[in-house]
Amino acid sequence: MRRKRFICVCAALALFAQMFFCPAVFAAATGEPEEKDIIIVNSNAQDHTRIRAGDRINLHLTLKKNSTSGIDSSDDIRFYIDDGSCCFYLPDDSRGINLPRLIWTEIEGAGSNNIDCEVTIPLIYDGGVRSNNIPVKAQIRNGPELTLGGGDSTDSGIVRVNVAPVTNADDPEPTPGGGNLPYLRLKPRATPSGNAGERVYLSLTVENLGWENAKNVQIMPVFEEDSVFSPDGVNMIQDLGDIEYDRSRNVSFSFMIDPAAKTQVYTMTFAFIYMDPEGNIYGRDSAVTDRVYINVAGGGAVSNLILTNMSFTPAEGNINAALEVKNTGVFEAKNLTLALNDLAADKLTLSADTNVRKLGNLAGGASAPVSFVLRPAQGLQRGSYPLKISLSYSDADGKEFEETQQIFVPVDTNQGGATVPKIILDRYSCDPVIARAGENFTLNMTFLNTSATNSVRNIKIFLTVPQGDSDSTNSAAAKGNVFSPVSSSNTFFIDYIAPKASSAKTLQFYTIPDASPRTYTLTANIEYEDETGKEYSSEELIGIPVSQVVKIEVSELMLPPEAYAGDMVSVSTNFYNTGRANISNLMLNLEGDFQTDNAVYYVGNFNTGASDYYEGNLIPAAAGELEGSIVVSYDDPSGQHVEERHPFSLNVMEMPEFTPGDDMPFVPPPSAPWWKKPVVWGGAAAAAILFFLLRKRGPVRKLLRRRKGKGDSDETD
Repeated sequence: MRRKRFICVCAALALFAQMFFCPAVFAAATGEPEEKDIIIVNSNAQDHTRIRAGDRINLHLTLKKNSTSGIDSSDDIRFYIDDGSCCFYLPDDSRGINLPRLIWTEIEGAGSNNIDCEVTIPLIYDGGVRSNNIPVKAQIRNGPELTLGGGDSTDSGIVRVNVAPVTNADDPEPTPGGGNLPYLRLKPRATPSGNAGERVYLSLTVENLGWENAKNVQIMPVFEEDSVFSPDGVNMIQDLGDIEYDRSRNVSFSFMIDPAAKTQVYTMTFAFIYMDPEGNIYGRDSAVTDRVYINVAGGGAVSNLILTNMSFTPAEGNINAALEVKNTGVFEAKNLTLALNDLAADKLTLSADTNVRKLGNLAGGASAPVSFVLRPAQGLQRGSYPLKISLSYSDADGKEFEETQQIFVPVDTNQGGATVPKIILDRYSCDPVIARAGENFTLNMTFLNTSATNSVRNIKIFLTVPQGDSDSTNSAAAKGNVFSPVSSSNTFFIDYIAPKASSAKTLQFYTIPDASPRTYTLTANIEYEDETGKEYSSEELIGIPVSQVVKIEVSELMLPPEAYAGDMVSVSTNFYNTGRANISNLMLNLEGDFQTDNAVYYVGNFNTGASDYYEGNLIPAAAGELEGSIVVSYDDPSGQHVEERHPFSLNVMEMPEFTPGDDMPFVPPPSAPWWKKPVVWGGAAAAAILFFLLRKRGPVRKLLRRRKGKGDSDETD
């Protein structure tokens, strides 16, 4: 009896010890869930929705160690997967990846049962279609196998990779960014900024985010049809050579911004063409692109409007007036309105019409036709009668402008109202439209016989050129003519003009350099006869706009004869406005294959006779012959943008290396004269002090007393 009781007590104690010291065994025996050594808290793979055989992925695991697992922080743990059970294998060998002394980091405040670490397992896809479930295993080095729980299946340690295999039929050309392929992107940087009508510079970094090297890389901008950016060079394709995976290359571009660009952030697209190590080409058949964003400050400069191609044709007692409004500037004139003014009942009025024309928006370089039907007053003397045309518009920023120009309308009805054969200046034009002082221009004229029945003959026309400005300070301009005929006289002859026919003539004139910038009036004096020999005469007025020549002089560039690579070099010069016209938006800049520092100098308005100084810094990158230019850009009085380049070259050498003590012989300092040496003066002072002391007491004093006593005895004797 006692023996049976003893056996029962031992069995109960054994069962209690098993429950306390081996909970996993007890749980398995009782059917309860087994506590795992390591729990997979989270898992994810590199984002690949399409994958090929040989492509590599990274499996990231977040793990939690069970406090009862017995895993020590010094244990070396090997992670591996079952061979053949899935479509992935380890890249180096099938034995797994060893993680010596896996670092377990305790989460603050989480307690001893929440201890996490992260593990990355590289895997390669074998091209099979068996399963995307990856059974992850772990084992302590030279120790027992560990149990893993969690994952995508309950208490299994299985991780599922959400990828799909790709066949050649699905994707005949390799896709950038997939698997073991090169993948080029533009590295994000600060958003560059530029102003409308100016140049913007972009410094880009191209990085390879793929798993293989990219060879023969080319990058180029893609200009959309409505893009506000335009090329600033001949070749916009830049070669970057080879870019290894996880490496990058820097590249620079510059573009011109449309002067009419609005204030906003624009997108600029860049395309890549490159090869992988297998020779597959990307970006040729299908675009490989990336984009950057550019902040643009809008323009708002005034447009430049002129009246051109004017014609005045008599028709049934009226005059059909036609002209064109041309925007010779680069900025758009918005909400353009034209008004015909100075109409009078006793001179010229409109025939059942209004004097206002709304022309809408007029882009830079565009023209808009305008026509009116004018009615001369009864009995109006023949001649030319002035009318004013007002132009009002706004710029891109809504700022409003208004200007007034004058035209001259020829009238060929006499006082009695009877029609006679008349010759009028039907149309004229200048080439260039605005004559420049000191240069030639061509005047094209067409003379019309307005009579429908009578012809005219023996026609003599001579042009009277205007005298110089009365307020001109130059005596030649004040006394002489502003325009001088070139290779001809100012008189020409037309033999015959049939009824309603016309005759064209072309003359070339030279504008004196001292002419003030304004519109001058040429007078065409016409003398002719009708069929009966009766003589007539008339005058026509021609308006010639003149602008002064703009000339910016740049003195000799000041720079060192040679420089060192990586060392800053200063380039400077003086510049002067030696022309006779004021300019605006003057800017100087350094351009070349080098880095710059404080190289842009914006002057703005630069009046005639003004001068200034420019200095910019450049940093050569390598030794050799370095070429560059100082770029001078400005807007002339007609609104045209002018750019001048002043090239220079510089001999760049490698930076020398100096070793302390080399070629530096010791030169002793020059010795001072003996009488200036401190030791001489010190010795003299010491001797004087010693003599003074001995004189007061000691041998010197005794010697003096003896001499004195001897002297007294001699006197006694």
